[in-house]
Amino acid sequence: MPGLVTLMGCAQLFGIDNTSGPAAQPDAPGPSSSLTVDRYSVGATIVQAPQDLSQLTAAQFFASDEAIPGTVTAANAWSVPADSTSVQFELPDFPTPIQRTLALPDETMSTLFGVLEHPNPTPAPAPSSIAISVTLPTPIAAGESYQVHTLGSWTQFVMAGPDIVVGGTALSETYDFATSTSITGRPLEAITPDDAVLLLRFAGDQLTGALVAPPYDQVANPSGTITGTLAAVQLDQTLSAAIDPATALARMGSAQPAPTATSTNWSLVAAPGYAIASTSGVLLNAAAAAPTDTSVAATYTSQFMANDWHPVFTWAPTGSHVSNVAFGSGTLPVTTFTQLVDFMDASTGPLSANLPAGQPLAISLAGTPLVTDALAVPLDVTQRLDVSFTADVADNTLYQVDVFLLVPNDPTTPTAYVFQNVMAMTGVTADFTIPANTLQVGSSYVIRAVCLSGGFPAVATGDLTQRALPLAEGLLDSGAFTVTAP
Repeated sequence: MPGLVTLMGCAQLFGIDNTSGPAAQPDAPGPSSSLTVDRYSVGATIVQAPQDLSQLTAAQFFASDEAIPGTVTAANAWSVPADSTSVQFELPDFPTPIQRTLALPDETMSTLFGVLEHPNPTPAPAPSSIAISVTLPTPIAAGESYQVHTLGSWTQFVMAGPDIVVGGTALSETYDFATSTSITGRPLEAITPDDAVLLLRFAGDQLTGALVAPPYDQVANPSGTITGTLAAVQLDQTLSAAIDPATALARMGSAQPAPTATSTNWSLVAAPGYAIASTSGVLLNAAAAAPTDTSVAATYTSQFMANDWHPVFTWAPTGSHVSNVAFGSGTLPVTTFTQLVDFMDASTGPLSANLPAGQPLAISLAGTPLVTDALAVPLDVTQRLDVSFTADVADNTLYQVDVFLLVPNDPTTPTAYVFQNVMAMTGVTADFTIPANTLQVGSSYVIRAVCLSGGFPAVATGDLTQRALPLAEGLLDSGAFTVTAP
């Protein structure tokens, strides 16, 4: 393993000249395990580089149920001199690190940390602005919308000024960049020459026009411009996908808690991070399917394929369930979800979105089924806690469990509880262990169970860095519960 030193035989070590017997042989290397992490920066282009681990808490490898602290043995690797296929670690998530665990079939584990970003982002300068002066190929029609997207700094600005009027033939607006929406949730980051700055036109949810602005350095030039003529995109590609909404809805209806509202939507996005099933990019087309539909047929442009932004088709029958739960901030609603998803590369030809991933059906925590709302679950949180789930498909590539703390959506005038991720666990079985003291008495949580099918061709060797579409996912949120003292 990298960074582990193998000592030679004693005679060699102490300088003894061994002349009377066979040549001294190296000691057999001892057991060793490692975790390597690459940062996968998704911007207008992909940059994969070693993730710096030096400022993070040491990973804990589990051998014979004993936690052994790892050491940084390369810029992006932790290692231990022990056999272990399970590790707990953190990565530099925003705004705070999330605890993660991996349990894989091999002692040499590797994974990606995918982040929407260009490398080494810097804060957007203040003040800064973007001036738009653009001619349109056709007059503005009812139902059209115009948006500015930056890929790399990942921002969006929806134009709504007085120039967006039916019949208009040009756009002329200067907006404060601080009014943009950050797609990542981080504070706004400066546009760089490596980013893509796009003015997009939509008719409903279909992309119909685009103008690619010249790249620029926003720090050096806080007053950016988008000028020229917006061009109609050529709808030169046809999406064809077989779907079965009725079967998907029936599968989701068997989960507990059962959804009380459902939708059957699909989308098509030109996505730089298509290989890791990232659907951030340029929306090409989207719509809802009827429960009786058996196929999706639509047109879209291949314009962004030249940038290696592949068209990711997402078929996502979704169920939701709203419950009013009395927690620390009073009685507020919390929304939980059930979902089946296929992520597929539409450029590969006709698709069959048959949702092969398992649908989780029920989640249990320390022997308590989390199948109803507002449960009070007595737990000794100082001990490790078993969590497991069942699914309607037994053979999946990976399984995941996420632990979400329920927090008010606004600290002063909350209107609902929302999810704050505190633990993310991945393994090759649907049985997990929540580390001691992850949950707290008096706090309220939702546990999410996930089945993944496909997408990770080298999982058998502990390698999660190799990624490819198609990927299918099934997920279920537990009923919301509050931890009480045992």
